[in-house]
Amino acid sequence: MQPCGLDEVRKKMIQDNPSLQFEFDQYEQQINQIAAAQAMSKSTAITDTIPVVFHIVLRWQHINNLGGIQGIIDRCKSQIDALNRDYNAQNADSVNIPAAFKPLYGNAKIHFGLAHTAPNGAASPGYTIDTVTIAGFDPMAQGSYGSGYICSDAKYAAAGGADAWNTAKYLNVWVVNTAPNGTQGGFVAGIATHPSMINQLPAVELGCVIHYGTFGRREAGNQYFINNLDSGRVLVHEVGHFLGLWHVWGNDQGGCTADDGVADTPPQDVATQSYCPTFPLLDNCTPTGNGVMFMNYMDYSSENCQHMFSNGQVAKINAAANNSYPSLTTHPELIRYPIVTGVSQVAGNAPAFTVSPNPARNTVMVNVAENNTQLRKISIINNVGQVMNAITAESGRDIYAIDVQGLAAGMYFVQCAYQNGVETQKIIVE
Repeated sequence: MQPCGLDEVRKKMIQDNPSLQFEFDQYEQQINQIAAAQAMSKSTAITDTIPVVFHIVLRWQHINNLGGIQGIIDRCKSQIDALNRDYNAQNADSVNIPAAFKPLYGNAKIHFGLAHTAPNGAASPGYTIDTVTIAGFDPMAQGSYGSGYICSDAKYAAAGGADAWNTAKYLNVWVVNTAPNGTQGGFVAGIATHPSMINQLPAVELGCVIHYGTFGRREAGNQYFINNLDSGRVLVHEVGHFLGLWHVWGNDQGGCTADDGVADTPPQDVATQSYCPTFPLLDNCTPTGNGVMFMNYMDYSSENCQHMFSNGQVAKINAAANNSYPSLTTHPELIRYPIVTGVSQVAGNAPAFTVSPNPARNTVMVNVAENNTQLRKISIINNVGQVMNAITAESGRDIYAIDVQGLAAGMYFVQCAYQNGVETQKIIVE
């Protein structure tokens, strides 16, 4: 198992195009200057919100390993909780940070939320599910579709993956089997695009990819996870890359020269590979003093001894969020539903239509009232975004009866599409 594939892909990109070394180095200089300037300004940090969509691209047997649809729902929530825990310095295990490093414990003040509004305005559970026959997607192989880097095949429906939602507004996370040829012998736990690569990759490929066995946080003993990768920190690590961080040992594997470009993470020769060292951990690059910061999320130490981002890393994260992805944190409305967009005659937050009964058993009555002239279509949508039933609007009609007796019991959404926008409301079918 390889924890992360980004270093190897970066090297491959430079081998394919040596001029990228200058571009990557230039990005590092610029983002570090921005981070330093922000730190000097001492401005009060404001918690930003990033809408997240999980694209589940798996065989049915892998979906069943996750506990089926309900298991995916549970893992989406627990994964978001894990991101918010670690990016907002709310992890209880921070008590284990050595006293020497505790003053460097950083709070990025970035909030993550499931995207409950899809790009077309429809309600969304925050994930999409595409069942595939392909055995797996290999992040380390040259892909056949798109850029060919960073598991690009998984990011295109035409290649058997799932198309991204607008990457300027959503953080896209692809949950796939990252094992070559579908086997488990050499899988990569996760990989992500780095903002220094934005000019080299199609916008639709920006985001993170994780192995489905690392998805979410363990909440029951019988849940399927890859051994020791069950705290949600694989994605914490990959989002760190997405937001501008490198591994704490840099990219030179023992050279003690590259480092990670962050001043308060000590120089480190190689990764702390899958174990919990005793503090202090000294090496060739930091042979004295407090040693290396092995408890950092951007090392490879065991997840149960990863406890922190440093203040310097937090400054770099916020610089990248503000400058590399300027619109990613400006659409917090996408984590909410129902949402009304541009429907005139809707006062305040009053619904543009009513639904009864709710819960329903046989028929749902939808009353669109005075908005009937703007209505175009009414749809019943399940919690994976599939349209289960739809009715085309009739001029002047206020009330529509929609048959739901053929639907399995559970949560659905009634969506009214108007001339100038859409509104969605949740219903329960018994």
